[in-house]
Amino acid sequence: MENYYKTLEIERNANQAQIKTAYRKLAMRFHPDRNFDSKESEEKFKQLSEAYKTLINESKRRIYDLRLNRQLENIRSEVNSKESKLEVKVSPITYNVVELKTNKVELKVSKVKLKVDHIL
Repeated sequence: MENYYKTLEIERNANQAQIKTAYRKLAMRFHPDRNFDSKESEEKFKQLSEAYKTLINESKRRIYDLRLNRQLENIRSEVNSKESKLEVKVSPITYNVVELKTNKVELKVSKVKLKVDHIL
């Protein structure tokens, strides 16, 4: 699901006037008449129009927000479940000196295992 708020470059608590202003500004920049051969601009203009039509209509916006919230919750729960299943252990790093000539040292790492106590 595309994030219409990011598409229009607005905050989720934006009011109708802010939505309209953001849409007009971006629509002028990406309008197909201003960007004749640009398929990217044409696609961006279509995305902007879809986002505007959804967010400017209060009932469509409420439904969209519910779906967006549900999607965000699903992502959060998926990340949390993956974090709880993550297990990594630390072991020493084994290395062999392959060459020691003219101050050149090459290390070959045989195994690396890390333990993550917490993720910042």
